[in-house]
Amino acid sequence: MILYMGSYLLVAFGSIWAIRSVHTMYRFALAVAALAGVTTGFLAVQALDYAISGAALASIPIAAGLAAAAFYRIGARRAGSVALTVIVLAEAGIAGGYRLYISTGYVFAADLAFVALLYILQRASEHRARPQPEGASLSTVVKGAGAAKGAGAAKEAGQSKGALTGASKSGGVLTPAALALIAVAGAALLARFEPDDTGRIGQAASAVAAYDETNDLQTARVQVNAAGFNPRHIDFQPGVMMKLVIEVGDTAASDQVFESTSLGLKAPLHKGDNIFLVKNPKPGDFEFQVGGHTGTFTVLQSADPSENNG
Repeated sequence: MILYMGSYLLVAFGSIWAIRSVHTMYRFALAVAALAGVTTGFLAVQALDYAISGAALASIPIAAGLAAAAFYRIGARRAGSVALTVIVLAEAGIAGGYRLYISTGYVFAADLAFVALLYILQRASEHRARPQPEGASLSTVVKGAGAAKGAGAAKEAGQSKGALTGASKSGGVLTPAALALIAVAGAALLARFEPDDTGRIGQAASAVAAYDETNDLQTARVQVNAAGFNPRHIDFQPGVMMKLVIEVGDTAASDQVFESTSLGLKAPLHKGDNIFLVKNPKPGDFEFQVGGHTGTFTVLQSADPSENNG
């Protein structure tokens, strides 16, 4: 959890610092807001064990912080657009993070990507803010055209000025009302997400228990969270004691129960490692349940038929 909190603070303070830089422009502020939003949504849904509503709420403080920072640079209306951009892109980040199995590796990757992209945006903003050579300045060209005696040159300068003024007003971006509608539509789509056991990217479908020859023991570790089990299926060898370690993460729900009717086992789980031992397992397929999710394991057939019949 400390890693997730650190990542959240990195996004919050990094993006606010970028918005408050002397080179802040409207488009730059929106780009920073988009980056902060998608990173926040991704990190929050992973940190909160796929709790979509909580992940969406996590984007609000960052949206408010960026809006406050942008208010002094680009005005109230555009600051509102910055806040809405954070929320909209956070919903996209939530959708992406929801499809990935919880992993600290993804968190590190998201942190590195955020820092790298923020640096690129900052350098691009600095480059845009540098004074242009007088000969290449658009204002100089327009002024010179306006001073020209030819009617054609004056007309062309007027069109250029009008186009420049229109572009500065619209900014080439969505209005706050449009962003608000997109945010509402995104929230409605996220509300339809439902947990399932079909597997997520990075979630192993199956694994083989590791055999400890010294202790004549085969061990399998299974992680459990809102995505279900990782791996979802395990293969064991027959005739060797099984050690099944159910690992309940810090972000997983409390008061969960491990139950396997086929093995006659039922026991409450605590955070951390929960160990179950099965002596002399016979070949067959078995199921176990935790928190509404179902996992399976198979004790394979032995080369010795007498062991299969036990």
